[in-house]
Amino acid sequence: MVDDWDDRFERPADFELDPEVLYTFSRFEYLDLLKVGQLWFAPSKTYNDIHEDTVFARPADILSPGDPYSAALTGEGSIRRWLRSQVIRCFTPDPTNTLMWSHYAESHKGVCVGFSLEKLKQKMHGGINLSHRKVRYSSTPTVTYIGGAPSDEVISRLATEAMLSKSIHWAYEKEHRFYTEDPGMANNGGGLIDVGSDAVVEVIFGTNVSQETMIAETQKLPKGVKGRRAYHNLGALSYDLQILDIKTL
Repeated sequence: MVDDWDDRFERPADFELDPEVLYTFSRFEYLDLLKVGQLWFAPSKTYNDIHEDTVFARPADILSPGDPYSAALTGEGSIRRWLRSQVIRCFTPDPTNTLMWSHYAESHKGVCVGFSLEKLKQKMHGGINLSHRKVRYSSTPTVTYIGGAPSDEVISRLATEAMLSKSIHWAYEKEHRFYTEDPGMANNGGGLIDVGSDAVVEVIFGTNVSQETMIAETQKLPKGVKGRRAYHNLGALSYDLQILDIKTL
């Protein structure tokens, strides 16, 4: 998001600038790929949300000529095909979320890798056909109203809305999605996309990674990439994680 807000006016309460760094959680075994900017993009059908690819379609006008329900079902099928042609990589602005460490980083034995959003967006405009959008959360599903035969442009817009709409139960993830259309990759369960090692900012090791491993792996990180660790201060009477720099000799 470009911050073109006129500072003479008050920002809306829900206005939020894009973060400088976005993080993705992973198992430790994929660190060698991640630290050089090799990201696995996967179709949403492989994700753990049972409502991924769910489309709640309804006729726009039940009194329109012909069979409006049939038109809605046809449009719904087109939206599903669009969704199944996409591969996605998920990010968050929050590297301290305990649940995400538990779910996506092997119960704190994995890593959380930070990427420069500016660098990722440069790749979007420099030959890699990626799109970036923030997920919206709601207590009720988004209903898609379809009338007649929607154009490809309308199908793309409606499908994007469906892909970026998730249950409020997932709001703690604060998810950002990078995605691209690649039916071949989607049909094969996903694939690697190279966003460049210059997009990698930092590697954060989970609290259950040994000190020796953290130090050794930090020394092998590409130049300019920070080695950091998630830390739970048991003496602070808090559940919160802290992110600390790793000092090496």
